[in-house]
Amino acid sequence: MNPAPTHDAEAPTLTRSMAMRCLWVNLLVLPGAGSLKAGRRVGWLQLLMLVAGLMMFAPLALHALDKVLDAYRGVAQLNESTTPADETGMDWQQARAQITGILDQWGGMAMGGMAMVMAAWGWALITSVSLIIEAAKAEPPR
Repeated sequence: MNPAPTHDAEAPTLTRSMAMRCLWVNLLVLPGAGSLKAGRRVGWLQLLMLVAGLMMFAPLALHALDKVLDAYRGVAQLNESTTPADETGMDWQQARAQITGILDQWGGMAMGGMAMVMAAWGWALITSVSLIIEAAKAEPPR
């Protein structure tokens, strides 16, 4: 029983320069895109891991952005106000409690998402290195 091939039969001929381009696309543009360019179906899983990881990280990032904008609005109101800072309702303990609550709610999922994104990039790196090795074996030495 033969295992299923890890690349498409219609994949372009892999050269050293194409393998290097796939490496740069995988690492600098989009994990999985270089793998797909080389005809490796595993690129779809790398892309899926990247998207899933980003979706897991998005709620924390959006909450953090919302809180930063709220803080900016609060500082802008403080600057426009003639009321002393003590009377404006700015309480650092409340702010700390809000941040802790957000991290408790979304922090674990966000860390898992970041780990998944890093794993997708790592997998894309490993695939790219295997492409370079395969291309080096296929081409005659110069």
